[in-house]
Amino acid sequence: MFHHIVMLEFNKNITQAEHKKIEKFCINIKNELTDVINMRFVKNVSGRAHGYTHAFVVEFVDENAHDNYQVAEAHVLLKKMINQLALNTVVLDYEL
Repeated sequence: MFHHIVMLEFNKNITQAEHKKIEKFCINIKNELTDVINMRFVKNVSGRAHGYTHAFVVEFVDENAHDNYQVAEAHVLLKKMINQLALNTVVLDYEL
């Protein structure tokens, strides 16, 4: 299984509407890409995160599935939205 975690520091507090739109993207990606096992958009509850308030946590069947996800239209659209909202991101990918 391949794991993909993206921690996000937003340039402002995201609105509830933006949060819901991001969650909808996650649901659509999971439904459209069969090799995505799970995709969650989560709020960080740690006080030690240096401004990283949210994260995407995604599980794929394998690394190839992750590579396909990177170029999928649904992901490209989500990434475009996130790039407009995020000040910084940190990515962690690993295979387990």
